[in-house]
Amino acid sequence: MSFPDPVMPAISAPDKSLAELINRIECPIDMLEFRDPCSFFPCMHKVDITFIIEKCGKEIAAHFTCPLCSSSVKKWSADGIMQKLVNCISLLNTQGNLISRLASIDYERLRKEGELNDEEELKAGTFIPPPASKPHIIEPEAAKKEEELKERPFPGPRGEFIHKSGGWIPSGSDRCNREMTFDKKRAQDGYISSFCLRGYDDNTIGLSIFFKDKPEVAKYFAEAGIKTMSKGEISCGFCMFSTHEDIKKVFKVLMGHHTMPSTHIEQMKLVVETGRADGRPSALVSVPKTVTATATSTPEPKSLLSELESSLTCPLSHRPLTKAVTCYPCMHKINEEIAIARFGPMSADSFKARSPCKCGSKVESYHIDHTYREIVKLCLTLGQQPRKA
Repeated sequence: MSFPDPVMPAISAPDKSLAELINRIECPIDMLEFRDPCSFFPCMHKVDITFIIEKCGKEIAAHFTCPLCSSSVKKWSADGIMQKLVNCISLLNTQGNLISRLASIDYERLRKEGELNDEEELKAGTFIPPPASKPHIIEPEAAKKEEELKERPFPGPRGEFIHKSGGWIPSGSDRCNREMTFDKKRAQDGYISSFCLRGYDDNTIGLSIFFKDKPEVAKYFAEAGIKTMSKGEISCGFCMFSTHEDIKKVFKVLMGHHTMPSTHIEQMKLVVETGRADGRPSALVSVPKTVTATATSTPEPKSLLSELESSLTCPLSHRPLTKAVTCYPCMHKINEEIAIARFGPMSADSFKARSPCKCGSKVESYHIDHTYREIVKLCLTLGQQPRKA
């Protein structure tokens, strides 16, 4: 006696695409949403940083191979751009707004606005960074103080920091379990000799600066309304900032007056902006994960949509990143045809980029990013799906 095969309920195209998208923002090792995604080179597979710690600690061993394709891993890097995209998709999905937000993106408008900005940059002959994802509202008193600071230059020459130690990798159960330290490259570089960004086990962050024998730095921060340092701090030439607002202000000063290693800028920006060691917006914490986007819509900050738009479009061609490649070491994503035109064809034997990335950093190599391409294509597909009544 035979029985007919059970009839499985049909899965709608939007639900199938959404489930596939959510699957793409999960680590293929532990099947959990990416918390600290890292990319392997040259294969460009992505895993969560916890896998790297368990596999080989903070350094890539010579025998280390990618767990997904078994190719040799020559180097790896934290992927802050990928983390931003994951955060946007996850938060909008839990709010039930993901499909509607994707459908609202006007790529033609983004292209025209981007080309207009390019024309303005060309006329000015200078690089104009993209607008901040969050609107910067300045109160009248703060605006006056900021104008005064523009006229009062930061003490000391513009300097260059180099990465000294730490990779923002969780290092155990100690209270301070993440850290990155930077030293000035040359003795004459600036008045701040070094700074250290730390992440703690309660997910808070701290920022320390060292300015030995340079009390002008303490005076500058006091006049900027950031922090009035004690006599002990000034005499020691060391100060630690623990409030989120102070950390953001000090980091802005560091970024504005010094050159940073491009490899770590995106990760630091993400941590400082969110005020959290894991770099995840607080809205993502303790929110149950969902796979369907049918919940009652909740309005989200406009900046979140702007962040999603910028994550899905190439900063040079201003078109969707359906042919994304990742530049190393800055980890920015651009479309492949733009990379070939701007940097030259990628050769395994010898490669020297014709020009720097738009962020200004030197490009050592670029690699096809299949995971990022698939996520962008799924977002485009979902944005074109008819919405449920």
